[in-house]
Amino acid sequence: NTSSVYAKVKEYCQTNRVTKELSEPIYTYGAMYTPYGIYSNSVIDGNVELPGSFAYLLSLAVSVVNNANWYAVAGVTRGIVPNLLSLSQNVTNAIAESYTPRDDISINPITNIKPYGLTIWGNRTLKNNAKAGDLTATSFMNVRQLVCDVKRNVFVASKRLTFEQNNDVLWINFKAQLVPTLEEMLQGNGLTGYQLIRQKTTAKATLKAKIVLQVVEAVEDFDITISLTDSESTISE
Repeated sequence: NTSSVYAKVKEYCQTNRVTKELSEPIYTYGAMYTPYGIYSNSVIDGNVELPGSFAYLLSLAVSVVNNANWYAVAGVTRGIVPNLLSLSQNVTNAIAESYTPRDDISINPITNIKPYGLTIWGNRTLKNNAKAGDLTATSFMNVRQLVCDVKRNVFVASKRLTFEQNNDVLWINFKAQLVPTLEEMLQGNGLTGYQLIRQKTTAKATLKAKIVLQVVEAVEDFDITISLTDSESTISE
């Protein structure tokens, strides 16, 4: 039952307080998709039932062919799931909306968006937004993807420069490894800005720095007002 799965995941996230760096809960780095789906499988010449996370992986594989890694894999532009024939349970649009609250834990649902078809209708991590009372940057899957790309580049740059002389040239070379990726994100609508800040440290043989990212968040709601007014008329003599 999809509702019971949602309740169990929510309970788990609220009761398991295992933390990582900056006291941020581990589940902030994960996401969940529901329900299971029935997929066509040409290899076995039949159909196979797979979990909701498989829908995300399929859609992501299609999206990254033409889109940057930090674009949300959700909605009718990038979230239509290929080879998905049906769902194990019917998730109505109303239920789908209830699964992604702004002030609580979210699960990304797969639902039928007419006339497009079975679509991933969520772009959230498992972050508990109750404390903040609203969404933050780490509430969004596409932001997590972007940050993972930055972390990967930091790791590669750090390994490449380990045991080099710790001076200004090292800092310049370190930045040179990261700036092309950050500029690509800036030009590719992933960031609105960034900063690379070298920080002072008393630790021996250590380069300490801070990377500040101003991310672009994916829109989830539209607040549009249509106002009707009487037309003004004038009489000319």
